[in-house]
Formats: sequence, C-alpha cells, structure tokens
Amino acid sequence: MKKDRTTKLPAEKNENVASRRAEMNELFQSFFDDAPIGKSMTAPDGRIIRVNKTFGDMLGYAVDEMQDLHFATFTHPDDVAETQEGVQSLIAGDRDVWIVDKRYVAKNGGHVWAHLTTRLHRDAAGEPVILLTHIQDITAARAAEEALRQSEERFRRLFEDAVLGLYRTTPAGDILMANPALLRMLGYDSFAELKKRNLEHDGYAPEYSRAQFKATLDRQGVVAGLEARWRKTDGSYVAVRENARVQRAEDGRILYYEGTVEDITELKRVEEALRHHREHLEELVAERTAELAERNAELRESEAHARAAEKDASAANKAKSEFLASMSHEFRTPLHGILGFADILAGGMAGELTAQQRQYLQNISLSGQHLLQLINDMLDLAKVEAGKMALEPTRVALDALLVDALSLFRAQAAASRVTLSGALSPELRGQRMWADERKIRQVLWNLLSNALKFTPPEGAVELRASQIDYEIVFAVSDTGIGISAENQRRIFNAFEQVRQDGQSSAPGVGLGLALSRRLVELHGGSIWVESRGEGYGSAFYFSIPANIEKTFDREPDGLPARGGIALKGRVLVVEDDDVSTLMLNELLTMHGARVAKARSAEDALRLAKTEHPDAIVMDIGLPGMDGLEATRILKADPETTAIPVIVLTSYAMPTDVENARAAGCDFYVAKPMDVREFLDIMARILEAGPGRKAS
Repeated sequence: MKKDRTTKLPAEKNENVASRRAEMNELFQSFFDDAPIGKSMTAPDGRIIRVNKTFGDMLGYAVDEMQDLHFATFTHPDDVAETQEGVQSLIAGDRDVWIVDKRYVAKNGGHVWAHLTTRLHRDAAGEPVILLTHIQDITAARAAEEALRQSEERFRRLFEDAVLGLYRTTPAGDILMANPALLRMLGYDSFAELKKRNLEHDGYAPEYSRAQFKATLDRQGVVAGLEARWRKTDGSYVAVRENARVQRAEDGRILYYEGTVEDITELKRVEEALRHHREHLEELVAERTAELAERNAELRESEAHARAAEKDASAANKAKSEFLASMSHEFRTPLHGILGFADILAGGMAGELTAQQRQYLQNISLSGQHLLQLINDMLDLAKVEAGKMALEPTRVALDALLVDALSLFRAQAAASRVTLSGALSPELRGQRMWADERKIRQVLWNLLSNALKFTPPEGAVELRASQIDYEIVFAVSDTGIGISAENQRRIFNAFEQVRQDGQSSAPGVGLGLALSRRLVELHGGSIWVESRGEGYGSAFYFSIPANIEKTFDREPDGLPARGGIALKGRVLVVEDDDVSTLMLNELLTMHGARVAKARSAEDALRLAKTEHPDAIVMDIGLPGMDGLEATRILKADPETTAIPVIVLTSYAMPTDVENARAAGCDFYVAKPMDVREFLDIMARILEAGPGRKAS
C-alpha cells in the first residue's frame, strides 16, 4: 500500500501544476490581449510574434496583419536606428529595461508618437527569448507640447523683436522682465544690469509721481497714454508714453504690473520745433503786415493827390508787387516745415495723438493754409501786374472740371446747410477745352468759396457751364445776401472787401475776385456780377473763348496714375535747411522709401554716383554751388543723366520755373508743398523708373 501511494502523489502534483500553468497562461493572454495600452512580443531579431488589439488599433492594422513582420516596418525611418540600438543594448545586457519615446508610421501614412517600455526575457541558459513591450499612445500629449512650445516661441519673438519697450515689475518696483527695446531705450547692455534698479526709487524723473501711477492702477486696473520721463543708465532722461495694467491672483492680490513704453523724444522735439517756427512765423507775418500796411497807406495817400502824382503811385504799386514776389521765399520756407510736419503728425505717421493734440494740429494747419492762400493770392496778383504770369494751356475735361470743383466744397456746404448743385449744358458734355486748368480751377474756387461764405443756412449755390456763340460761360449763383449797385462797381478791385449794411467784413484781404478778374483776362475773357441788390442773392459770370474738342478715348502718354501712396526706392534729399531735411526724411521713410541726405551740391554729386538713387529731391538755394548748377552737371554725366530730379524750393516766380526746366529738372514743386501731391509725384516717379518723364 505504501508503494502505491508514493507512485500516485507525483502524478497528482504534475496535474495540479499543469492546471495552474494553463490558468496562468489564460490569465496572461487575457491581460495581454485586453490591456488598455498597446503590447507586443518581438523576437530578438525584430520579428513581431504577437501584438494586442490596442496596438493594432493604434496603427490602424488588424492583429494578424502585423504578425511576423519586422518592427522596422511600422517604425518612422528617422527612429529605426535608435530602436535597433536600444534592442541591442538589452540583448548585450547593458540595461534591464529600455524606455524611449518614438514615432510609428500608421497604415494610413500618419505618424503616431508612443512611449515604449521594453524588457528582454531570457531562457534558463541566459539566451534572449522574447522582447515584451508596453506601448502608450502620446500623440495628443506631444501635439500639446509642440503647440505650447510654438506659443512660447512666438511670445519670445514678439517680446524680443517688439519696437516698443515691454516690462513687468512687482508693485514694489522690482523689475521682473524687460525686452531688448527697453534695454536700448535706457542704455543698458543686459537685463542683469537693469534688474539692479528699482522703479519705485530711481526709475523716473523727480516731477513724476509713482504713487499716483500705482493708485490709478489699483483703482482702474489700467493706465493709458501716460507721458513721463524715465532715467537712463547715464543719468539723463528719455521722454516716454507709458501704458500699463495690473495682473491679480484669484484672491485679488496684485501679482505684478506689466506695460509698454514708447520713446516720444522725437515727437517732443518736433513739437518744440513747431512751436518755435510758429512764433518765428508770427513775427515775420507781423513785420511783413506792418510793412504792407505802411506801403498801402503811402499808396492811398498818393492816389489822393493831384494827377501829377499818378506816375509816382504807379511806381509805388510796382514796387509793392516786386516786394511781394521777393518775400515769397522768406514765407514759404518756414511754412513748408510747419505744414509738412503738421500733415505728418495729423496722419498718425509719428504715433497716435490725443484729441487735444489733434485740435492743436488742426489749428496750426488751418492757420498755415490760410496764410499760404493769402501769400499765393498776393504773389499771383503781383505776377499778373508785373506781366510775368503766362498761361500753360492743356486739354481740360469740362465734366471733370465741374465735378471736381463741386466735390471740393460739398463738405463745407453740408456743414453750412447750403444746397450745392451743378449743371453742364448738353453740348459741352464729353468735351475738352484748351485752357490753363490750374488758373480756371482757381477762379471757380474763389467764386464758390465766396458764394458759400455769403449764403445763409437753407440757402442754395449753383455752378453752371454752357456755350454761347464762341464762348464758354461759367456761372456761380447763390441765394445769399446780395450786392448793392455801388459795391458791384468796385468788387473786383484789389484789397476791397464789400461790407453790407449792419454786417462785418468776411475773412480775407480782398484779393480773390481781383485775382480772378486778371486770370480770366489772361485767357482773353471777361468776368462780371449781377445782383438785384441786398437780400436778393447774386450771380458771378466769366467767359473764355470756346477752344473745345472731343474727349480722347485714352489719357495722354505720361507716368501712370497713382492711387495708394507706397514708395519703393532710394531717394537722395539735397537740402541745407535742417527742418525741411527732417520733415522730408520722416515723410519719405514713413511711406517706404530709403533716404540719403546731402547738405550741399558737392555732396549730392558724390552721393549720386555712390548711392545710385532712383530720384533726387533738390533745393535750389544751397550754399556754394546752387541746385540748378548741380542738376546741369548730373544731366550732363551719362552715369547720372537718367535720375529724375525734383526741384523743391521756395523760389516760385515764372523765371525760376523756366530756369529749372532749362537746367534739366524733371519736376518743379514750390514750398510749402502739398504733401499728398508731392507723395503722388514721388510714387509715380519711383514706379516708372529712371528715364521716364511726365507729359
């Protein structure tokens, strides 16, 4: 009996072991196949023995599709070598487990990032048997990490490349962050040096209240457009415009302040220069006005004497005209700087302005434009009286002439609640006439301006043009205050302002109608007024010979018309006046041009050959060699002859224009210039390229 028991025990034990082994194998298969992460069994040679469904779904394969394939089949080409090295290190016994992030190539060609943990199992003899790998899909996590990295990189680039200074400080004034623009603004080489400072104690000029700044931030959360002076590393101060906000924790605690700092030193300098020029201009105007008043008093006294004094009066009047013409240069140079910088500032080219600053600039611009119009009227009148004004006839489209004239005054009419209308007779539609377009526009401008000035609200002003026999007749009629018979006889005299009973005189010096009469007479025409008297409105007429022709199907040859103002090219500015140079440099560079500067004709000739500019803006009145002689040399040199030369000068008499053209200048612009007209000329020149000229 004992012998039988001993023979049966080992058999029962073996059965139990086999049963447990089967259970464990079934449990392992369930754990392997149903695991929520990918699993694979791989032979030491890289051949896949078995994968679970999670891994197959991860790559878009069925389980049996992956069996017996090499792992490199699914591995990203750039990760194959690293994977093989990892497997070899396990086989060589250099490590017990290999952990790595790698990329798989899915069945659809997409890339799947995975986190792998691989162990090598050996047999009893220590030989490698199988590689068991756990695979976790981390594609989404990797994408999130990459998005975060790109976001941080974009922030870093914005922070480091920003033109404005950027900072972050504690409420106590310790500097936490500052970008390179702020370091340069304050004269520091590194953030470590700036970090030693404390804005609470030594960041601002003495007149600035840091406590008020903090109080505003604590109360409002933001501070916008604060102008202050920050101390630089050398002890000097830089004028800035600061915007800041407060950043709080969820419990309301202040974490830090952060903001932007803009260097407005140049803006302050320009404002100061404008103030000085305005004061200087006011002094000049007062002096010239006194001189004119004195001269006019002498003329009136001479006219009151006997006929014997008539010759002397005529000579005095001629002297007056010559005086007005000669002083044009003195007026135009400062006006050029004032109006140019006013346009730059008002257009936002030098930064945003407050409402008060815009109002100040509007006042400066309106006063300057008014003074310029008076100067131009006086100068034109002097030219006519001296017999120096010549016509420059061109083909003038009558439709466009009336539309443009009405468009110019529509806003003024609307503001005055006056109805403004126009009519062109059928026989003139689509026709052109030969006339000096600028002078005809000036006459229409004067007549329309006067009509609107003297027409009360709810009134009407009409512009008409028609052909009568061999003349074109323009008429500007209004329902305004009317003109008495006595005033009609003298309304076209120079320096005459008509006063109706009970009314003060309107703004102006009485030159517009006198100049209009002379401009019309230059065309061989006549001008007159009709009115039934005070309170019945008035109608001004002028006629010129009807030299007309049918409108061309295309515009005359010349430079292409230009709409938007974007300058691309190199411009050499030749100017000895610092304010004019600064204004031209700002204007041209802000619209995209690259600018080189010369203070003398000699420097200009040298730079024209070394810088190879696409255009040259030339002043005439230069020290030493003048601008006209420099232009002659440029046009005579084959290397520079094709460069367009634009004369920008205060010399504006007809002989000055003729001399400039004779010297080879391509364009002539009188100071103070119309900024938009100048930019349009520059845009057309730079677009056309060297050698092209306007017709």
